[in-house]
Amino acid sequence: LQIPGQRREALEVHFLFPLYDEGTVFDAMWSAIEARRKGGQASWPFPERRLLRIAAGTCQGLVTMHSRGLAHRDVKPHNILLHRDSTPVLMDLGSACPARRDIESRQDAILVEDDAASKCSAPYRAPELTEVSYPCFIDERVDVWSMGCTMFAMAF
Repeated sequence: LQIPGQRREALEVHFLFPLYDEGTVFDAMWSAIEARRKGGQASWPFPERRLLRIAAGTCQGLVTMHSRGLAHRDVKPHNILLHRDSTPVLMDLGSACPARRDIESRQDAILVEDDAASKCSAPYRAPELTEVSYPCFIDERVDVWSMGCTMFAMAF
């Protein structure tokens, strides 16, 4: 994703980009699963308060992107870094693109489907990116779907 300098600086906020040392939400989930499997204490599914804190922070990162006309398009546990205090940081902007797109032809629909198939993880992909109809309008709501799937994965 090519982001002009001014837009890139505008995106470098608390819930986007900085790298932290505690791994991802997926890493935390996997570690808890492994601990439980070995008979130890596990903190997964995440306690409700922790899940809500992670979700709220991730949503703040998405709001920042959306307010600048961008959609993440690959929100999933693997793409949320966690600081020691569980502050989430949305990462991996490789699938980010302009948030709003008019699909006016079959060719447009195929391009969006192919792009989503190569850049968006299937279990978290919004249905409108899997079978793109035309004419239609795709917007930030694809990230809302993915965020819901991510919260479900953290909760169960």
